[in-house]
Amino acid sequence: MARQKGIITLVGTLGGINFYVDKINTKKGNEAPARIKGGGFTSERIKNDPKMKRVLENSSEFGHCSALLKAFRRGLEGFFPEHHFKYLHRRLMTLFSALKKLDTVHRRGERRVGEGLQDPYGKHLLHTHTFTPQCDVYTVLPFDIQYDPESFCTQITQMDVGVIPFPSGATHVQLRYGILEFDFDSTAWVRHIAAPIQLSREDTVSSLQLTPTTLPQGIGEPLAVLGVDFLQEINGTFYTLRSEQSAGFCLLPCQ
Repeated sequence: MARQKGIITLVGTLGGINFYVDKINTKKGNEAPARIKGGGFTSERIKNDPKMKRVLENSSEFGHCSALLKAFRRGLEGFFPEHHFKYLHRRLMTLFSALKKLDTVHRRGERRVGEGLQDPYGKHLLHTHTFTPQCDVYTVLPFDIQYDPESFCTQITQMDVGVIPFPSGATHVQLRYGILEFDFDSTAWVRHIAAPIQLSREDTVSSLQLTPTTLPQGIGEPLAVLGVDFLQEINGTFYTLRSEQSAGFCLLPCQ
């Protein structure tokens, strides 16, 4: 790599040579290097250079996952309008990237998450993925939880509210439930939400049935969403706790 010398420092491209200022390496005497033009990333090169084929393939699949993620996240977050789940975008991207790699129908660059879900292992990844590790639903509710994909209802039995790990300041735990119909091809979705159930520390309930107020109509894959969040009651008014340990959700597996 050449280095400029002279009173005037050039920046830009002249005669096939790139001139620029390297502020990072100024102390090393390379404050104004020059190099032959070319070698960078341009849209034209990515499209036509065989060496850039992998970059183009990755970009196409990343765009697919991003569009799917945006719609899926919007559908999920509607169950919990009071909460913002930190790092959910990153965790969904990790999940969708793993799912599209299971697509054996399309060639690289055209692989799709929906095809990956046709693989039994893909369904396993989706339904066992940890979306909110700081508030794991199965840790908060260490009971028998059974989802019936025929009725879209969920039964929680062998309950003991006394073993629920209430965070500091919480007086109640709220159970949220519903079905997210999601089309992994068109990104169309519909939510079917059950009425939330609030339990105080003193409740002695031993079982619950969670039923959505409306039922899926075949728009997409029906996904059972179970969530918990903690509340504080003050003078008859409930206030939502905002910490990462105070809200979480999961997708229930089909039995």
